[in-house]
Order: sequence, then C-alpha cells, then structure tokens
Amino acid sequence: MKKLSTSLLLTLMAFLFFPLVSQAEETVLTPAQTTVIQANGKTAQNEETVLFNADATAWRCSQAKISGGAFSNMLANYEGSPVVITKFDASEFMTGKTLKKATLKFFSKCTVSGKNSNVQIAHIGTGWDATTATWANTNKAETLNATGLNGDGVNVKTSRVELTQDVTEQLAASTDNTIGFGIFTYTGREQEITDITLTIEAIDASASSTYTVKYVDGNGNELKESETRSESIGAALAITDADKASIYNADKTKKYIYVSDDAEGKTVAGDAST
Repeated sequence: MKKLSTSLLLTLMAFLFFPLVSQAEETVLTPAQTTVIQANGKTAQNEETVLFNADATAWRCSQAKISGGAFSNMLANYEGSPVVITKFDASEFMTGKTLKKATLKFFSKCTVSGKNSNVQIAHIGTGWDATTATWANTNKAETLNATGLNGDGVNVKTSRVELTQDVTEQLAASTDNTIGFGIFTYTGREQEITDITLTIEAIDASASSTYTVKYVDGNGNELKESETRSESIGAALAITDADKASIYNADKTKKYIYVSDDAEGKTVAGDAST
C-alpha cells in the first residue's frame, strides 16, 4: 500500500499569516535557436552541412539514438540521421521568480504516407550555436550530453498532433535558466516538427515557498526519493496523477499501489516545512 505524506507543521500559522495566494504568472517562449544537425550519408547532398534558417517554421528529423551522451547515426547508408536541436532562454522571465512548471510543446507528423514514426525527446546542453551547428562539431557528449526524456517515445502517424513533455526538473536545474532539447525518431521514417514552444509557470520569489511530497508505505517506509516543489505561500497542495502511479521496488518483486494521501486541507507554509 502506498501513501503520500506531508508534514502538518505550521500549516495553521501559514494560513493566518499568508491568507492571500500569489497567482502564478505564465509565459510561452519561442526558441532562441533551432537547427538540424545532419549526420553524413553516402551521397553528396547528404554531406554534413549547417541546416539553419532563421525564418524556418518546420524542421525534419529521422532515426537516431543516444550513445554516451551524443547522437548515433542510424542511417549512414541513406540520408543520415537528422536531429532537431532547439534551445530556450528563460532568464529574463525568471528574474525574481520561482519556477512552478515548465512544459515543452511541439507538433509532429510523419511525412511518409500511411506510416508512423516513434518520436523521441532528449534534454541536451546549450553550448552550441544554430548558425554553425553540424553533426561533427555539436554531436559530442561534452556539448550535448543528451538524456532521453519520454521513455519509449510516442508513435505519430501522418495526422499532425501536439506532443508535450514536462521539463520542470530540467529547467529548475539550469543555473542560467537556459535549456536545450533534441528531437529525433527511433524509426527510419521522417517526422516533420513545427511550432516548438516552452510554456513556463512561475511565482514571485518573495511570495513562494517549497513543500515536500513523500512516498511511503503503510508503515511509513519511504518507497522512492521524495520531491520538493515550489508553490505560492498559502496555496493548497496539488497531488498529480503521476504522484499516484504505481511504484515497484528495485528488483520488481513488489508493486505498491496508491491508496490515499493527506494533502487535503493543507497549505504551503512560508518556511518550507509543509
């Protein structure tokens, strides 16, 4: 059995001293830079080139994989492995604010009639420039340090669909509020990527605090690492569907299923004790 536990300390005091809840401010950012890094294929037109166009509204990606923090060319005998790389600069918006949530969004469709392709999203470094980025000078573990974000990916057919990825943790870890992503596929059928945005919710830093979510069994034993989140002082606690997902132990011999939580009626204390 699984319970979500939060501390009762100072909840009443927080309500008395901070009765007004600061509303989160939301903004939608467009990329600071986007380009396609192209792995060498066998033909001249597929040689490594800078595929950057400041006015572009659509980009193409195809089959690649992550190996040691860099992207591996899966289509060397054909067109090579184009990977869309994009980055955002949230530093101006985040000045004086505490991050609440960040969501990467874009549209995708398979360009091969009647087929589909598996779309993958990776978190990457921002130490590259779109105007000079190529497969060779950008695709290095120390530059990209690519890490997959969406597990087994999403199968997308020829109908245009919006894909989203929660990237709150990745943006929160950024020391300069910049963040980069790589978009590619696990299949050899090309995908068209359009309308890339980053939606950010943030709270005035002076009016926010943190609270901790713990995942415990019926005996109070922690089942996985606790999570610290930011929210307006005095706001109610939010327990998500992801919080209620089943948890397995290390060797997959036990499965813990959500039973209850104790968030109801609690509000975020200004001293981070909740």
